[in-house]
Amino acid sequence: MTNSDLQQYIDACMANLANIPMGDKFASDESARKRLHEILNQVCDASTVFPTIASDGERGVDASWHALQYTVCIAVSSDKETWCTLARPRERSRVEPLTEESVAEVKRYLTELSAFAKEHNPEWRTLFPA
Repeated sequence: MTNSDLQQYIDACMANLANIPMGDKFASDESARKRLHEILNQVCDASTVFPTIASDGERGVDASWHALQYTVCIAVSSDKETWCTLARPRERSRVEPLTEESVAEVKRYLTELSAFAKEHNPEWRTLFPA
């Protein structure tokens, strides 16, 4: 997988989210999508497994990764408030605001989670349509 595969996947998810109606608006706010896109560009690289990207039901957006006891979730609300959830084996999960300082930690968690996912499911890419 190349970084462009991940980027194309993220771009497609964002475009899909932009078109999901919710009442007289759309299910996700454009500024929340842009903020999440910026964060994903910071924390993902060519080795990162693909996240699940979805509306939070309140016009915000989430990107999440799960692999057994590993979890990374980045949530951006419609007012661009940003939180992350981090969990790994033998540690309590944490939910905290995402700051410039914590971006490096999120990236480390994602590197570890991605390596674990690839080791235990080498065919993980087939779970995500092209």
